[in-house]
Amino acid sequence: MAKKKDAIDKLVDDPKKILIIVIIIVILVVLVWVFWGKLKTLFSEISNKYQQNSELNNYISTTGEQVTLSDSDLRQLANKLYTAFYGGLFGWGTDEDAVYDVFNRINNGADLHKLISVYGTRENLTLDQAMVNELNNSELKKVNTILANKGINYQF
Repeated sequence: MAKKKDAIDKLVDDPKKILIIVIIIVILVVLVWVFWGKLKTLFSEISNKYQQNSELNNYISTTGEQVTLSDSDLRQLANKLYTAFYGGLFGWGTDEDAVYDVFNRINNGADLHKLISVYGTRENLTLDQAMVNELNNSELKKVNTILANKGINYQF
């Protein structure tokens, strides 16, 4: 016990050591704070991806439909949607025609569910959330009509 008291007395007597310890503690707190946000976002994205893949697999096993578009095509469509939502002049405005074009290229529900999975989470939004965030009611209705005309029973 006396050794601990001596060590603490020595530490208190040396202000440089106290300053170094305080700086290290502050740095550790800042690092935890910064990385906690990134870890939380990463875990959220993983959870969303797992849920979307689960929904795709469930849809395919329930309906028997198969994805007709290649992974490359679906990545291009997902990127086209992202650009339509966030790639305008200074990131303002949505290119609705590009959105309609993407959904016109979808052939069935399996393609749509795979597109949702491939889109994943961007700008902290899933495709469903981005659609509702970026399109007004009449634009969403037009997308839903495009899907319904193809026999796809999915509504944004």
